[in-house]
Amino acid sequence: MTVLALAVLLDLALGEPPIRFHPTVWMGR
Repeated sequence: MTVLALAVLLDLALGEPPIRFHPTVWMGR
């Protein structure tokens, strides 16, 4: 689950990235 790991790193780095560009949202859909 590298994509999920990257998503978590983005959350920690950026705080709250735009949901539209969030990889987990794409996987959820």
